[in-house]
Amino acid sequence: MLPGYSLKNKDWALAVQENFKHKNDIEVYMWKHWQSGSPGDFSAAGEALNLLAAIGRDKVNIIAKSIGTLVAMYLIGEAKDKINKIVLCGIPLGDITPDRQETYREALTNFKSKNVLVIQNEQDSHGSYARVEQLIHSINKDINVEMGPGNTHDYPYFDEFNKFLKSGLF
Repeated sequence: MLPGYSLKNKDWALAVQENFKHKNDIEVYMWKHWQSGSPGDFSAAGEALNLLAAIGRDKVNIIAKSIGTLVAMYLIGEAKDKINKIVLCGIPLGDITPDRQETYREALTNFKSKNVLVIQNEQDSHGSYARVEQLIHSINKDINVEMGPGNTHDYPYFDEFNKFLKSGLF
């Protein structure tokens, strides 16, 4: 599980873990800057490399929120064959540069569309459903992009996560 940047996302990740059918099969990744207290310790590409080492030879499913979705894109770029299914929530299009948006395009272009689920709240202040849907469908029109209700950056869609990943490795 790749949560958002803010430490409050740790609570979201732990809630997802708690509501996951197979709790022992899900790990919450703890960002380096959470532990050090130094925001300068965060690098999306660097975190992806750390994850790659942690994954080893395993094939994994990923649930990612906010900046965690960008880290997931870097991870796909490094080791697409190690990722089975991926859930992307709250893609922060309003907070990232166009070159970082291109990272999504590069990663998802050749990733199996049936193995990707995107959930974006309709009026998420970090990126609206309309903007995210436009980007994702410009990459691959077959990727499932679901609209969550509301105008928050909260993603408590535990049943949807479980349903999508149930046939995966978790």
